[in-house]
Amino acid sequence: MIQEVLIPIAPKGLTEVIPSCGCGAGANEYAYKLAFAYAMKKNRNGASPSTQELEDALHNKGNDLAILSFKSSFHGRTFGALTSTQSKPIHKLGLPTFDWPSIQFPDIKHPYAENEVHNKAEENRALAELEIAFKTSSKQIAGVVIEPILGEGGDKFASPEFYIGLQDIVHRHGALVIADEVQTGVGATGKFWGHEHWGPLADPDIVTFAKRMQISGIFYKPHLRADRAYSIYNSWHGDPIRLLNLKTVIEVMEEEDLMAMSRRTGSVLKNGLMELQRRFPISNVRGLGSFMAFDLDDGKTAEGLVDEMIKAGIIVELVGAEA
Repeated sequence: MIQEVLIPIAPKGLTEVIPSCGCGAGANEYAYKLAFAYAMKKNRNGASPSTQELEDALHNKGNDLAILSFKSSFHGRTFGALTSTQSKPIHKLGLPTFDWPSIQFPDIKHPYAENEVHNKAEENRALAELEIAFKTSSKQIAGVVIEPILGEGGDKFASPEFYIGLQDIVHRHGALVIADEVQTGVGATGKFWGHEHWGPLADPDIVTFAKRMQISGIFYKPHLRADRAYSIYNSWHGDPIRLLNLKTVIEVMEEEDLMAMSRRTGSVLKNGLMELQRRFPISNVRGLGSFMAFDLDDGKTAEGLVDEMIKAGIIVELVGAEA
């Protein structure tokens, strides 16, 4: 069933897949564990763990690894995923998390081309901050996790050049790029995977999935396969019923050409919002496919508008502070 349903939709170059526990947080935890296992394997030059390393692991001692994330991002509510989540304090209030680094996502203004000088400066600032983090972090950064669109963080995204620049820095430092596609996967952006918008040079090492996929898990490059598979995943997962659900979803998407529909409806929606932007106090209209957002002047105004739109039967959600 995995070969029939999951492998045909695998991102380019990611020929391995592990289903996880059903939620996006679980998928990201698997990705982090795989990144850490790969980093430790490289640190040992491929050798097996020593007796001391095994003893240290049992007693929560030893390696000092980290996953770097972006401020305002959301990756889940389990402890590793929660550490890399920085969208709302309520998610983390009263809970212990790891001391992992994070950097500020570029403050992109839309339309992108009309604000290109500002946007390029912001992207270069973020890439420089990423470079500094690798050089100054007290921990070994095993991976960088990024959403193709920061959903809870305000539906933020940057140019393809930014993501390729990030990818180059991460790989140069021997770490892994983890694309969190829990929200952006399965066509909402007009492409099956959101990172496909990065262009032909897109080369994430791990892609996590859940939500629209009906099942959660990770796709990853074959050289990352763990020596001991049971060190990464659980004894009960895979869920053939969910795979059958996904099989039907994919069949309907193909029969009704839903990704093309996402692009068409997204274009109509964006054009309409751009017109509203000229007449009303909304700004920064942006999106990919039907994954669309705009900003208001403040959070209170945004909350009020969301309430009124929901009453009118419009599917809408408040993301970030004022989007």
